[in-house]
Amino acid sequence: MLLFVVACKKDSEPAPVPLISRVTVDGNVAYKFFYNASNQISSWELYSYDSPGAPLAVVFDFTYGNDGRLSELMSHRFPGNIPESRLFFEYDNLGRISGHEFYDLQGADPSKPWRWGVYQYSAAGRLSSVTMRDKDGELDVRYNLTYYDDGALKQREAYEETVTNQLRLISRVIYSIPITGGIKGWEPITVIPLDGDEIVRTVRYDAVQRYTYTGGVMTRNTGELISAREYNTDGTLKRHVYTRKMILPAFDDVVMNWEFEYIQQ
Repeated sequence: MLLFVVACKKDSEPAPVPLISRVTVDGNVAYKFFYNASNQISSWELYSYDSPGAPLAVVFDFTYGNDGRLSELMSHRFPGNIPESRLFFEYDNLGRISGHEFYDLQGADPSKPWRWGVYQYSAAGRLSSVTMRDKDGELDVRYNLTYYDDGALKQREAYEETVTNQLRLISRVIYSIPITGGIKGWEPITVIPLDGDEIVRTVRYDAVQRYTYTGGVMTRNTGELISAREYNTDGTLKRHVYTRKMILPAFDDVVMNWEFEYIQQ
């Protein structure tokens, strides 16, 4: 009878889910992720994995409201654990991020927003543009985004404003057709507005092309290629080979081995 009771209790508990916890590059720690009891990302540590000793560089802390939505994102710079910036998010009546205020905690007046962001969505409900303006109302940067039919990011463009108030392309990122299987274990990371899809790019895509423009002229072109993927039995990515190709200006390829660790929570 006791065994039956224990078995029933175990069956009633929610099944644990895998969550990405650590990424290493060529054996050095690159990222660490931490979560709250609701499996939401609570902290993200970034390490300078290509520097001697791979020191901790930046920590992002996430705060959520009573409704479970991301309300604040704060960054600290290391060494020194120096408060660097805070972002506060606003939402529309559909529960989508409609805007943010950015505070520079090391600026002349950290009590006043240094930059604002306005978010717009397509008829399909996907984020289509983010317009950021500085404290004087001048355009800082505008991002336009397009998607594949399954909702995966397809292209991201950034624009600046010319002296004649025209938008001029400054960067373009093109993502390959997403791989089958999605981003298992990385889902909480996509809560990060605008950059969530960019952070999970090596998990979701086999190739990414990046272009930089100066005065309307392309001045830089790099490619990212992912190969030799290996998966765990639960479908999470175990490791892959990352190759960065320097096309313009031309330079030797950089090849790195990325490995992924998860927690069950």
